Amino acid sequence: MRAVHRVAVAIAGFAAIGCPNGSSVDDDAETATSGDETGTDTAIGEAGPLGCPSGEVCTLVLVSQTLDDRVEIFSPGDPGGNVYRGTIDLDLKPNLDGDNSSGRLDEPFGLALAGGHLHVLVGHYPQRDSGSLVSFPLSFLEGFAVGQTIPLSSYYDGGSFDGVTQVGFGEEEPIFMLPYGDRLLVSVFNNDLFTAETTWTNPGKLLVIDPADPSRVGVRDLVGLDGATCDGAAGLVDLGGGRVAVACDGNDAVAFLDVSAVGSGDPSVAAATITGNVCSLPVATERRVRYLAPDGTGVIVPVGPGGLSALGSADLHRVDANTCFRGVTPVASNGQAQLGHIVASSNDTWLLASGAGQLTAGGLRGIYVLRDVGGVLELCDTPIGGFDAHWETPGLPVDPFALALTDDGRHLAVGASPTNSEAAGGIHGKVLWASLPSFDDDPCAATAEVVDLTSGELAASEDHVASWRRAPDVVEVFRVQGR
Repeated sequence: MRAVHRVAVAIAGFAAIGCPNGSSVDDDAETATSGDETGTDTAIGEAGPLGCPSGEVCTLVLVSQTLDDRVEIFSPGDPGGNVYRGTIDLDLKPNLDGDNSSGRLDEPFGLALAGGHLHVLVGHYPQRDSGSLVSFPLSFLEGFAVGQTIPLSSYYDGGSFDGVTQVGFGEEEPIFMLPYGDRLLVSVFNNDLFTAETTWTNPGKLLVIDPADPSRVGVRDLVGLDGATCDGAAGLVDLGGGRVAVACDGNDAVAFLDVSAVGSGDPSVAAATITGNVCSLPVATERRVRYLAPDGTGVIVPVGPGGLSALGSADLHRVDANTCFRGVTPVASNGQAQLGHIVASSNDTWLLASGAGQLTAGGLRGIYVLRDVGGVLELCDTPIGGFDAHWETPGLPVDPFALALTDDGRHLAVGASPTNSEAAGGIHGKVLWASLPSFDDDPCAATAEVVDLTSGELAASEDHVASWRRAPDVVEVFRVQGR
C-alpha cells in the first residue's frame, strides 16, 4: 500500500452543493500563505542539527519520512557548507515482520518549531489507532553533532521517554499541525485511513496545545458548526483575521473556524470558544479533499484521485468563507493528475504539486502555477521548468507531493515520492530545493534553479534501509536566529 495518508481509491459522481447560513469572514481580513515558513526567528544555539551561528538567520528544511520513521534536517545555503544537518530516528515500534495491521508503525507527520521544542506528530504510537505528540527540547538537540543520526536509544528505551516529552492524545490519526500564535493547532482525522472513504463518517476534531507545555491540550469536536459537521479533519491553513480553514475529507467539505480566542489561557477553555461554519463541496466519492491554500476570502482546494488505482478527474475548487462554493477549475481527467499540496506564492498566484501516478506517459507530473486572472483561476498548461530531470531515479519515477515556501516566496522545498513506494525500486524519494523566478511576467514560462538535497552520498541505497526515502510527505521550512 502507498503511504496510508494517500489511500488508493476509486471515483464517483457529484451531488448537490451545500451552503450554510450564519458565520462569515470579513472580506478585508488579513490573509496568510499556507505551506510557508512555520517558524520565525526562533532563538537557537550554534550546536546541533538545528544550530545557527550567533547573530545569523538560518533557513532549515525539515522532512517527515513517513514510511521510514525518521525526520531529516537540511540547511540549504548553510554558511558552513553543512547542508545535511542530520536525522532523528522515530521508529518507536519497529515493524520487523512487515505486518502493518499489528500497529507497529509510527509515521511521523506534522512538524512544528515552537515553545522551545521541535514538535513531531506521530500518527500511530502507542497504537495504530492512537497517535501522539513527541516534543524534543531544543537544548536536547543541541547535544548532538551536525550530520549525526540521533538514535532512538538516546531518548526512548522501548517503554518510556527520557529527555523528551511524549503526549498520547488517545485520538485516531492526529496528523496535521499548524503553529498559530502561541498555540499549536492539530486536526484529528478521527477515522481509519486504512479503510475506504465511505467509512470516514466520524466528525473530526481540533486540538489546541500549549507548545511550551504540550501536556496542556484542549479538544473541540467539529460538530455543532453552521452548515454541517466536519468529518475526517485533515489539512488546515491560517486565513488571518483570527480564522483558520480545515479540509474535511470524510464528507468533502471545508470548515471555516473562528480561533481568535485560543491564544491564551487554559487550552481546554480556549478550545471551547471555537465556532465556525462548514461549506460543502460537490460530493465525489473516493477523491481526496486534504490540502488547502488561502485566496483572500476563502480557500482553494485541490480535489482528485487519492491513490495508484484511482483514475478519476482532478479539479481545483474555490470556496468563499461567506458564500461557500465559487467555482471549479478542471485540471485533468482519466487519472492523469494526483494532486498534492498547494501553497500561496502571492495574493493571486499559487503553486500546485501534481503527480502522474501510475501513468507511464501523459501524466501531469510537476509543479504548476495557478493564477487569478480577473477573478478566474487559470492553471498553466505546463509545469515550472527545471524540475523534470529530478523526477527520474535509479528505480521508479518520483512525483512531487509536499510543498513549503519561504516567507518571501523565493524558495520552494519539495518532497517527491516514488510512484509506488512498495514496489522494487520505490525507495528513491527526494527532497528538492528550488530558487524561484518572479512570476510577474509570464508565469507559464517560468524556470526554477533546482538542487537535490538528497543526492550524492545521501542518495538511497538498497543495501542501507536507513537511507530509503519512500514517502517524504511533509516538508516544512523554518527560520531560526542564532544566539
